[in-house]
Amino acid sequence: MANPVLLLGAGVSIDAGLPNAFDLTRRIYNELAIAQREEAKLFAYVIGKLITRQAKLGVSPFREVNVEEVYDALKRFLSRDSDILAEFVYSWDPVSFPSAQTFDVHRFAASMGSAFDVRRSLDRISVTANNRALRDAAQQISDAVRPSHHQYDLESSLRPYLQVLVACLQPKEDSFGYLTSLIRFSRERVSAIATLNYDTLLERTCGQDSTAFDYGLSGWNDRKYVRFGKKGLPLIKLHGSINWVEDGDDISVVESPKVHQRRGLIFGGQGDKLVSHGPYLQLRHEFQKLLNSTNVFGIIGYSFQDRHLNAIIRAWVSSRRKAKLVILDPGTPRLGHDVLGNWVSTDKDGRITRYKVEIEHIAETAANGMERFLLSLTRPPRPGPLA
Repeated sequence: MANPVLLLGAGVSIDAGLPNAFDLTRRIYNELAIAQREEAKLFAYVIGKLITRQAKLGVSPFREVNVEEVYDALKRFLSRDSDILAEFVYSWDPVSFPSAQTFDVHRFAASMGSAFDVRRSLDRISVTANNRALRDAAQQISDAVRPSHHQYDLESSLRPYLQVLVACLQPKEDSFGYLTSLIRFSRERVSAIATLNYDTLLERTCGQDSTAFDYGLSGWNDRKYVRFGKKGLPLIKLHGSINWVEDGDDISVVESPKVHQRRGLIFGGQGDKLVSHGPYLQLRHEFQKLLNSTNVFGIIGYSFQDRHLNAIIRAWVSSRRKAKLVILDPGTPRLGHDVLGNWVSTDKDGRITRYKVEIEHIAETAANGMERFLLSLTRPPRPGPLA
């Protein structure tokens, strides 16, 4: 069988000081609010609605909100008129936030100064009004006391969130040394590393360690297929990367993308995880193909919340006879039937006879448990009867 395949989730980046999906919600709002962006008000509004929804479902209103849920709700709300369910909705909750107004004192004074023409003669004073100047002054007063309302459109409203997201995913140079052992181990002993993360921690670690890596995209723009060569560690970025730029179906790797360029990211809730454009479906297929070629699977910091990815893991478990799953995560993995499926073998009487997959959980952070995790990957699976 082939070497192990690894899957990395957000937990692998936390030790480098990068925020998780819940911390990102707060960070993005704070950055938008400090910059006095109108989008901060919309972001806060959607967060409030999601918290209300949680409370109605019996969840604590003090529970944090996942940034991908917020972003998904934003997209759906801003494009609500194109939703087929819009025909069944009598009215949407109106979103209209007053924008801050500026009052130009000098312009107003100039308008008022020219609003009246005073003429003196020996026996009387005549006053005539400049109607145009009066209307201009009156309009300025009206604009100052009447709140204007910011209009939101999908593309321009979502762009600031992704810009702040990218800024939040920039680690300090000395913060990710714990990944060096992972990269050195993977150079010779791992078939591929798949990651759900958008950050470039792995790429930067490879650069510091002089390790070549391969996104599999060398033939994508010309031939629209993903292929990993024999040189370089296969690095499968299932949800894209902050250094990818999309132009239609094409993907370019850019060190510092321009503000106006479209980032190559699949960002959002479950509905956004499978997209028809770009290389993402093929990357997922390549990951599944490589996973099915091995009996040793290592996972670091994945929360098992992606239904599509869980289906791939479940298919791998179901097709194994003697395999091993090593999980590095400080919390308790959510390993339900949707992830493991039928992970044990039974005899004709229904008695459990052996594991299909040996599961080892290392309850440590990525930084603290990495060496133990890598050592476990070198040990062969140990199938046996359950106690």
